Amino acid sequence: MNRVFFTISGLLLLIVVSCTDYTPKPMGYNRIEKPVYSYRVYSTPYFTFLFPAIAKIEPQRHDSLPGHWFDITYPKYKAVVHCTYLTVQKDSIRNFFEDSHRLAYSHTMRAEDINVSLFSNPDHEVMGAIYDIGGDVATPIQFCATDSLSHFLRGSLYYQEKVNPDSIEPITRYIRDDIVQIIESIKWK
Repeated sequence: MNRVFFTISGLLLLIVVSCTDYTPKPMGYNRIEKPVYSYRVYSTPYFTFLFPAIAKIEPQRHDSLPGHWFDITYPKYKAVVHCTYLTVQKDSIRNFFEDSHRLAYSHTMRAEDINVSLFSNPDHEVMGAIYDIGGDVATPIQFCATDSLSHFLRGSLYYQEKVNPDSIEPITRYIRDDIVQIIESIKWK
């Protein structure tokens, strides 16, 4: 009887002593699910494209600047894609591309990497590029699209508050998919 008592007491004591060195788990992030959603048509006098129904398009006024300005906002994610459409004048397409490239690569001081993906849709006369900018940067995605003759569309993704790039990576990927959909669905007028 004493032997069983000491054995059980010893095991309980061992369990209690071994559990005293508690190390808390690091804080985790909430799982972010991409909602199943549909796309709507956004139409201007210059172009049309498909954008996600969970987003809102808000026209912006810049009377002193040329072009058509609008924001694609994602209220649920506190994200906005600032977009600018410019009509291409003679020899201005090169300047537009250089500006897009310069703006994307202006993040090199903080960026871990910058990857460029090229897109082409000959049926709709659309060529485009997406700049994926890794690291703790202001704009993780920038893009441009053109027909190289008359139309040029540029956009940049921003989050409306300071965020940890790792925690919002799924959202950035979802919005990147939407940007690809925009580029692939553009129809110039």
